[in-house]
Amino acid sequence: MSRISAAGVQIDPGRISPLLEAPEPQDEKGLRAFLGATGYHARFMPRYSDLVEPLRAALRADKFEWSPALSSAVQRVKDAIPETWWPDDDDLQIAALTVAAAISEEELSDASAADECLSVVRGYVSGQWPRQRDVDPRAAGFFQVRDELSVHGQLLLRGDRLVVPAALRERVLTNAHAGHQGVVRTKQRLRERFWWPRLDRQVRDLLKSCEVCSQHDGHVRRERPPLQPIPLPDGPWQRLMVDVIGPMRGPSSERYGIVLVDMYSRWPEVALCQDATADSICQFLETVFAREGVPLELLSDNGPAFRSGRLAEFLGRMGVKQTFSSPYSPQTNGMVERLNRTVKEAIQSARLAREPRSTFVRKFLGEYRVTVHPATGVSPFVLMRGREARTILDVTPSDVTPSGRAAEDRAVRQHHQSYQETYRARYDRTATAAPRWEAGDWVRVRKPGTGRVEGQRSVQGHHKPAKAQGHHRLSKDTTGLSGPMGT
Repeated sequence: MSRISAAGVQIDPGRISPLLEAPEPQDEKGLRAFLGATGYHARFMPRYSDLVEPLRAALRADKFEWSPALSSAVQRVKDAIPETWWPDDDDLQIAALTVAAAISEEELSDASAADECLSVVRGYVSGQWPRQRDVDPRAAGFFQVRDELSVHGQLLLRGDRLVVPAALRERVLTNAHAGHQGVVRTKQRLRERFWWPRLDRQVRDLLKSCEVCSQHDGHVRRERPPLQPIPLPDGPWQRLMVDVIGPMRGPSSERYGIVLVDMYSRWPEVALCQDATADSICQFLETVFAREGVPLELLSDNGPAFRSGRLAEFLGRMGVKQTFSSPYSPQTNGMVERLNRTVKEAIQSARLAREPRSTFVRKFLGEYRVTVHPATGVSPFVLMRGREARTILDVTPSDVTPSGRAAEDRAVRQHHQSYQETYRARYDRTATAAPRWEAGDWVRVRKPGTGRVEGQRSVQGHHKPAKAQGHHRLSKDTTGLSGPMGT
């Protein structure tokens, strides 16, 4: 045993002398016994792992041979044993560990006694470890550290660290993470006092499933899977995209903008209005349809006005199919989203030019329609009207006649495909591999638009998806998450 004095906790010479005076081990069995005895005191021997590494290397060799180098290594280990330390079986050490675990020693002992895996390991430590291939699979995770293990009643220690039984590990993890520190600090705190196989992995899993840490993690990795281009329609004015911008500062009658674009020709339509209700959208569409004709399909996001019965009734009466982009995935409606940015820039330019907003937007639309679009290689006007528009820049009559529609369509499609491939290659340089989610994986759901208020986080949930739906999309009840879909 040990005795406590003013000089510290002293080792009983009667207990340490046999270890120091023991003859050199000459075979594999004797060396393992020596390492097991000194492993009790690893915490109090500086650089213990480095000291015993030559001895462990000899045990790992295909053929064990004793050598003078091993004799020197054994002596260095003996010389490193300190004169004062905590005794290996002292109640103070066990008490300190139980306080750190916030679990009573009685509960730890009972859980350790009931743990089948620890029971197998205690039997090996108290007796003799078999060859690695003969070790019970339940104890396989302990084999590499077998020389550091010791038994104290029903408790198992690795050096001075408590091996926590499986039934209590979740509670110890939760207590260690009470301050919601990161992975590194949580692992450091646990490693000081506790150990069990795969501890580091369980710490990482704990933090992944922690709602608080999820909300405040500043290193959120947003999945950015490769683009899935949307096919080009067969012709102009077949499939349209619509969206709303605003509210904007300015006259009350121009606080919102309704933006429409034809997917084939890129022909834009914009109307400034007082609000963005379903009635305003229906009036805008009715005006445009009267001039340009009724399309086959209208694609929008999932905003309340677009989901309204009023708009559904209007489109149904007109014979227009209504479709919606994936929830929380504005990339699906990316064409009109990009036009939104351009329209907003034009509105800002109107303010700087001190021109009425509506007048400037009309000029912008006129220029946009007659300018060659990078996605098609021709202007929206040519694809919509089948002819070149004469503008104030044309000082002589044009002698260019429209080409055949079939040849024009082939050229548009070739140019559009080349544009998509170039854009996709540029986008995919920063894209991550398409994630493979399984039911039960933890994901964070980002809800675009929720971060507009200063100080509000845009990561709104931490969920286990119910199922994967393909194309980088998950479902959890009514919550969807999807990757980029359009170009």
